[in-house]
Amino acid sequence: CNLRCIYCMTEGDHLTKLQHEDLLSYEELLRVVRVAVAMGISKLRLTGGEPFVRRGIMGFIEQLGAIEQLRDIRITTNGVLLEKYAQQLLAAGVHKVNISLDTLQRERFAQITGKDCFDQVWRGIEKAQDVGFAPVKVNTVVMRGINDDELAAFAQLSQDRALQIRFIEFMPIGTSSRWSKKNYMSSDEIMERIRALGPLLPVPRAKADGPAVMFRFGEEAKGQLGFISPVSHHFCDRCNRLRLTSEGRLR
Repeated sequence: CNLRCIYCMTEGDHLTKLQHEDLLSYEELLRVVRVAVAMGISKLRLTGGEPFVRRGIMGFIEQLGAIEQLRDIRITTNGVLLEKYAQQLLAAGVHKVNISLDTLQRERFAQITGKDCFDQVWRGIEKAQDVGFAPVKVNTVVMRGINDDELAAFAQLSQDRALQIRFIEFMPIGTSSRWSKKNYMSSDEIMERIRALGPLLPVPRAKADGPAVMFRFGEEAKGQLGFISPVSHHFCDRCNRLRLTSEGRLR
């Protein structure tokens, strides 16, 4: 990855990069995909790390797009290089894009990611919308005391733009993570804080929503808000049956 986000790496941590020979080649990956498609798989997500830092990635994606019966190709990216590749992605057959963005403040972005790349990411989001990706999903990891004061700003962004803002609980992701209980905030609390600012209107579940429970922040909102609960609801099948009580809590 070309970022060093605090929820992936401990302070001062330096990850050892894999050698080229330790990675599956594109030819091997294509073979795996073709076998999976022959077994009935029709949806594929490219993620990382950061997919765009691998040399020759667009040629690989174009070959994926040529595989018959692979009907849905998606990509998750940190957005730093998205502006360069957005048009090519769409032409290659990628259907949906998820972009990680944990703050709308340039200085804070550098503090969270270790790199001053906010402008590049924002241009990538705009480019993705301009070329025709819809919806463009923005993944925001909520961390108490770090970016939870921006919940209102992200909610407002979903009103002003046709973006799907998805709030994700801060979760431990290995020994390198700086996860701590004091920084954790549940989806219930995130939702309550946003609900105090305005109405959250439930949106019927769509197949593309994945584990997110979706709402609109008011009748006039151009976009949507989503809540993803890997810690409080464990990413289990129960997440697909989340319901709201009269108090508006996730169950």
